[in-house]
Amino acid sequence: MPQLLSDAVKQAEASACHEGEACRERVRWLECFTGEERITEFCEATDPRGNFESNSSGGYKEYQDRLRAIALAKDGKEKSEIASLLGRSTKFVQTWWKKAPKEVPRPAGVHEYLKPEFWRDTEIIRGFGKGLGIYDEVVPKAEWLQPMADGAAFSGGYRLKYDREGRMRPQGNQHAKDGLTPGRFPKLDRLAQKLLVEQSIDDRVLKRPGLLWYPDGSADAIEHRHEAWTALLSFGAPRILTIDKQPVLLRDGDLIVFGTQRHGVPKMNLDGEAFDEYGGRISVVFFFMPTGQQAKGADPWKAIRDDLPSRKAAAMLRDADLGGPAQLQGLQTGAKSAEMAQLTDLGFSAEEATAALRSTGFDAEAAAELLLGGAFAGGLLDTGNVASSCCRTVQVTALYARLEELHARRQSCSEDDSALAMRLQREEEGLEGEEMAILQQLQELESQEASVVDQEALRNQFAAYEDMLDATDAEVWDGRGDLMVREWRRAHLQIEQQDPCTLYALGCGSLSE
Repeated sequence: MPQLLSDAVKQAEASACHEGEACRERVRWLECFTGEERITEFCEATDPRGNFESNSSGGYKEYQDRLRAIALAKDGKEKSEIASLLGRSTKFVQTWWKKAPKEVPRPAGVHEYLKPEFWRDTEIIRGFGKGLGIYDEVVPKAEWLQPMADGAAFSGGYRLKYDREGRMRPQGNQHAKDGLTPGRFPKLDRLAQKLLVEQSIDDRVLKRPGLLWYPDGSADAIEHRHEAWTALLSFGAPRILTIDKQPVLLRDGDLIVFGTQRHGVPKMNLDGEAFDEYGGRISVVFFFMPTGQQAKGADPWKAIRDDLPSRKAAAMLRDADLGGPAQLQGLQTGAKSAEMAQLTDLGFSAEEATAALRSTGFDAEAAAELLLGGAFAGGLLDTGNVASSCCRTVQVTALYARLEELHARRQSCSEDDSALAMRLQREEEGLEGEEMAILQQLQELESQEASVVDQEALRNQFAAYEDMLDATDAEVWDGRGDLMVREWRRAHLQIEQQDPCTLYALGCGSLSE
């Protein structure tokens, strides 16, 4: 069985005390809710890593061990072996191991809305995206919003949290508008793809991963839990993430994956400094459900470790984008450099020339015919170059130059030499075919240029349509928790926009206001 996270944290701190002063970090942090000050020493060399069991209370530990006894018995393990793995008595195993999971009672404090099939151990992977400069890439480019604090309601759904004056309480961190938008942060996009592949994450809860910013040590996130699994990447200054009240210091590029464990980000700083003097940190959060391959992590809460690459990993490794630049350079400088130059002189990009040569078995004439005939027009190469106005201008200039060259060759024909006339006639037939292809290509390029304006108008129309759908979706509510818990609902459902209605209050007759 995995080591208890609480034991691993204690061992790491004890080991850090024996490390040299230079590599030891003395951190001051405040416990969530109580505000009690804690001092913990960390050292990168002794940071916990790997798979750990964690529980938010003795009740959860008791309930999980009961269910684990049943799961291990189904795996064919004997009573004494299960007792040893769980650290329990054989009498405990005897009580539960032959029961069905639904027959096992929940101890006090184990909430009904936390489904056992969503439980899993915690996995800490150090240095998953270390040293990529992602914090500096993301923070200046993202549009940061201040959300309102919310938490899970015991009856299901989520509810807003308020201060003593009844005002919505701002959350201790900021989030990026629209989350992690693909294409905006190239380094983070590649790392996110790696994460999804290596952790086999398929059934994501959010349309886009969450992106949170903690500008300094005073920014925090109160302890909470989710009805889903979480994969969290941390970038920037080291920051404590509490898992079931155990402090885990996440450094730049660290990854942690956990289930429904209670977690939070406390206020922290280095001993002797102020909270607002501590460095900033961002976290990228993926919520996903225990389905498909990753569901193995919940049977019974074993962290996922694949010995062989998944099919997604193999596909990613075969992706042409990974080796595209090297292949392109090889064609431009190798044995096919003349063919490449011939096509690029016509105004086509190196990517288009490469695709055309590959599709024709490196026949330069056939590749030119394909390109001039518009076979790769309209974005079939998915390079974005064909649709750019700069590329269109270059192609149009090259095509008109080629037309002038063809006309000049036709005018140079001599009618005195009959043999030469017959040869030129055959060439002229070919030239006429090439002229037709060039004229057709010019027409297509002009139509593409005209469609750019139309596409912009369509994008604006679709954006307005999306806003209308968002406003309609904002009114859809299942009655659980607070309707206005999400910012996008508050943006679309103002009181001034609602239909008039009558409110009735009971038991308030003696109040003056």
